[in-house]
Amino acid sequence: MASPIPGASNRQSSVQAVGQFTATIINASVSLAGLNVSIPIRGIKLEETFLSSAQMMDTSKRVPLIDGSTAGLVNAVTAGILTFRCVRVGQSLNSGDLPTISSYIQKGGDQLGSSIIITYTFNGVTETWTFTGCLLVHTPPLILAGNDVAVYEIAFSYDDYARTP
Repeated sequence: MASPIPGASNRQSSVQAVGQFTATIINASVSLAGLNVSIPIRGIKLEETFLSSAQMMDTSKRVPLIDGSTAGLVNAVTAGILTFRCVRVGQSLNSGDLPTISSYIQKGGDQLGSSIIITYTFNGVTETWTFTGCLLVHTPPLILAGNDVAVYEIAFSYDDYARTP
C-alpha cells in the first residue's frame, strides 16, 4: 500500500509489546546451604541482550565425497549454552544475584546440575522455557566498570530444553 503522505517511504514498521520476564534457578547444592530450592534471578540489565542460548553442536553436517556427492549426517542433540548478561544486585545467595550464585556453584564443584526456568510475555503471549541439566561453564569473579554498571557474562551448559506456550 502506498503511503498517504507525499514523499514518505513505504517502509513497514511494527510495534512489539514487551512484558514481564522472570528467570529462576533451581540448584540442589544451593538448597543444601539451607536456602530456598528455587531462587529468582535479579539484576537483568534491560537495554541490551540479556539472555541468549546457542546449540552446542550443529544439527547436521554435509561431508563432501571424492566422487562429488555428499553424505549428510544429522543428530538430535539439543544440548547447548545458556548465557546471561547481568549486574550485581546483592551479596547473598537468596538476593538473586547471579554472579554470587554462580560463584557459589563454582566453588562447590556442583555435580548435581541446575534447572533454569525462563518465563516472559511478548505481544500478549506468555511462554515458559525450561533448561535442564544445567552446569556452570564460566563466571567472572570480578568486573569493575567506570560510569556504568559492570555486566557479568555467565554461561551454563544444558542437556535439554522444553518450551511451554
